[in-house]
Amino acid sequence: MVRRSAGFTISTQLGEMRQATAPERVDLLTIRQAITATRHFLHLFQSQLEAKAQLKLRRLTQRLLDIDHELDRLSENECTFAG
Repeated sequence: MVRRSAGFTISTQLGEMRQATAPERVDLLTIRQAITATRHFLHLFQSQLEAKAQLKLRRLTQRLLDIDHELDRLSENECTFAG
């Protein structure tokens, strides 16, 4: 089921968000910012869903938070990108 919000479907909003927020570079900070933005978007969307779907989104949001915490623990030496 697709929900409408402010005249747009959620899938349309996601597409627009993906285009509008594509980073020019990718590093640890950019990844963590994307996770934070995704968690915020899911939190806003969660209240529009039925209880079962809310629970699934809550678990997904928690997994994203866990990933963010793991990325926070990485030091500069542990996280190097091949060029």
